[in-house]
Amino acid sequence: MSMFDLSGRVAVITGGNGGIGLGMAQALASSGCNVSIWGRNAEKNKTAAATMAKGPGEVDTSVCDVTDPASVAEAMKATLHRFGRVDGCFANAGIGGGGRKPFIERTEVEWRTMYATNLDGVFHVFQAAARHMTERAQAGDPFGRLVATSSLASLFGATSTMPAPRLRSTRSAARLPWNSRAMASPPMRFCRAGSGAT
Repeated sequence: MSMFDLSGRVAVITGGNGGIGLGMAQALASSGCNVSIWGRNAEKNKTAAATMAKGPGEVDTSVCDVTDPASVAEAMKATLHRFGRVDGCFANAGIGGGGRKPFIERTEVEWRTMYATNLDGVFHVFQAAARHMTERAQAGDPFGRLVATSSLASLFGATSTMPAPRLRSTRSAARLPWNSRAMASPPMRFCRAGSGAT
């Protein structure tokens, strides 16, 4: 028995082909939600979708690079073509800023790549989803949710990858909760759950 009935709803999950994103996609699909997984790796997307094939919700995938607005626009177009609507957008795609290297050894290219995915990617995805949700609301169907995933490492540092004192080198993720609030306006609602942030 499902805790929620999300039948008829549609959710986009970026980075939904593994880790936390896959867990979110599976939970939504098991509650009847139709799910569109956006990720850069087509094979990983396909494998993730297969884990939900027998659930009540339909699953679709799109190859999408959230750092590229054109790629996001194409993925949104494909999702709307398949499902006709998007009710929830889960901005979950994210990368580490240089792997396991200490902060002082990271390159500027690694730094910029991290920001492009973890911060700019959320902007691109939320903007595309919010445009659709706003158009739908103006047509009499006011519903939409934008949900961002952020790392606790951005708040407390990552001791395994840098010497003391701990350095918050992933500030792009730390800024995300505050920037997301600025994007939350009717008909969308900003959701925050279970983090140590206030």
